Amino acid sequence: MKPVLFTLFGVEVWSFPFFLACGYLAGGGLAVRRAPREGIDPLDVVGLAFWTLLLGLLGARLGWVLLFLEYYRAHPALILEFQDGGLSFYGGLLAGLATVWGYGRLRGVPFHRMADLGALSTAFALSVGSVGLLLSGSCYGSACPPSSPFVFFAITFPDGSLGRVGETLYPTQPLLIAGNAAIFLYLRIAVEPKHHFEGEIFTTFLSAYTLLRFFVGWIEGSPQGGIGPLSDTQIVSLLLFLLARAWAAILRSRGEGTPWGNLPI
Repeated sequence: MKPVLFTLFGVEVWSFPFFLACGYLAGGGLAVRRAPREGIDPLDVVGLAFWTLLLGLLGARLGWVLLFLEYYRAHPALILEFQDGGLSFYGGLLAGLATVWGYGRLRGVPFHRMADLGALSTAFALSVGSVGLLLSGSCYGSACPPSSPFVFFAITFPDGSLGRVGETLYPTQPLLIAGNAAIFLYLRIAVEPKHHFEGEIFTTFLSAYTLLRFFVGWIEGSPQGGIGPLSDTQIVSLLLFLLARAWAAILRSRGEGTPWGNLPI
């Protein structure tokens, strides 16, 4: 669509990193605003946001490079090029969770309380950041046949896009934008006001997001490995969904009706 969003003082501003930054700032601002009502110092959120940005980006890029290891072995100079996308959310998630745990231990902030706060912000940030995927052409869909019910919403990328140019493709990016926005609204309206234990918002977010990525994976066109009909992303999504539900069940059994802060983690 528009990989280069605009030019500022002779410097090209790429749409993917621009909207990634916008999403992160918007999500971080939301977390800072909501922190006091959750008993968290906003300054702790600011400090954590810095470290999760740094380590999360490294984890996301590492996850992407590992996913396409053979390609980057042949083109090592491209490992540090971010402008065309190339970030794995799950790699960033694992690095981010490790950062939240470590920072929380240092600052005395309960892990699940901070994870709940971060889940809302992450869902919001992903919805904004996915606009960059659409404009750049990253995470494009597979070919959409004329008989598909999605044909009315199909996307054809023009010359200069990073996706498959000139083909009618499934609208994976709009689905991710709408899906992440729906997850945020569901967490904010249905889960947060009446959640029963620390970690419920986070595990609900992880469950919903992994389901979204699993089903979108059926119509993705980006080349990936996998097992049988499942792509690598779908396999990881399925495993993380099962982990999230088991995690939620354990927390519920230990924390139902328990005041915040009394959980051992």
